[in-house]
Amino acid sequence: MNVPVNRRQTMQIEKSSRVLAVFAVTLVTSLWLGGCSGEKPDALIASAKAYLDKNDPAAAAIQLKNAMKLQDTGEVRYLLGKALNATGEYSAAQVHLRQALEAKYSAEAIQPELSRAMLGQGEHKKLVAELGNVSVSDAMQQASLKSDLGEAYLSLGQLAEARQAFAAALAKVPTYPRARAAEGRIMAATGDSAGAVVVAESILATQPESPHGLSLKADLLSAQGKTDEAITVLNTLVKVAPQNGQARFNLISLLIASGKFDVAAPAIEDMKKALPRDGRSKYLEGMLAFRKNEPAKARDAVLQVLSVAPEHAPSLLLAGAAEFQLGALSTAADHLKKVLGKYPNNLYARNLLVATY
Repeated sequence: MNVPVNRRQTMQIEKSSRVLAVFAVTLVTSLWLGGCSGEKPDALIASAKAYLDKNDPAAAAIQLKNAMKLQDTGEVRYLLGKALNATGEYSAAQVHLRQALEAKYSAEAIQPELSRAMLGQGEHKKLVAELGNVSVSDAMQQASLKSDLGEAYLSLGQLAEARQAFAAALAKVPTYPRARAAEGRIMAATGDSAGAVVVAESILATQPESPHGLSLKADLLSAQGKTDEAITVLNTLVKVAPQNGQARFNLISLLIASGKFDVAAPAIEDMKKALPRDGRSKYLEGMLAFRKNEPAKARDAVLQVLSVAPEHAPSLLLAGAAEFQLGALSTAADHLKKVLGKYPNNLYARNLLVATY
């Protein structure tokens, strides 16, 4: 039955219809968002894990930062710390890993990554003090943790403790290449260069593209004065492991040390592109400038490193040397005193400090 209506009634009906339509759309949208809000963080975390498995930590970090905005949990913080470690962002990684610990996420999962972050920042004493007696149940993670400790001990000049740590790593994983390569380095440091060469070749015989085997071989060649051969091996290593920041660091350091400045400069730019958040490229930029007798540029570059890693001893030393050349003796002395506080036997820092008085 048709009911006649006047113009005013028609307008009221149309208005009511529009209101109902808007309400319906709003209701559907809110229900859709409500239904997805619980699933979206999980999907982002799953996506991040897949990126980590595919060795794409930068993409994983993006997903995890998005997930953290929606669901800030210990797991998200841990995974983000792990991803940032893989991209060389050790300072930020350590922050998130410690927050994951505060959130009561698995300490066994976090500790090997935390160790890696501290080692990457050069916090050797802190690493030994905090994690020196820690053990985790996963054999591979335990081998990694003990190898980190071994490298920290080596940096502190504690050879016996380093040997013990690497032996503990190999006790868990007898073929662990990182610990085997470290044992080769200890052999070389104690005069057994021939034994170290045997270790390097044995690693590469079974794993020709082993980053640790190639790195050890390059170090041995460099120690023998075979700089060009060492650079060739390191170039191979960078091709094999383009995300290996240490490999790039070693290559560029050797290029700078051997005066190949024209090759070092583009290598630093390549490192920035491959690892845009790895602070070591900025340190290398400073070192290159210093070697080219550009102390102001060296200082400016290395101060950027110290802004995020204020205890990084190589950067403190470089900053001290640059400030000394610039005539800022008091500032140079401050930097050098910090170096000697960490490494009292560093003769270069000590002699430079004496010259500031």
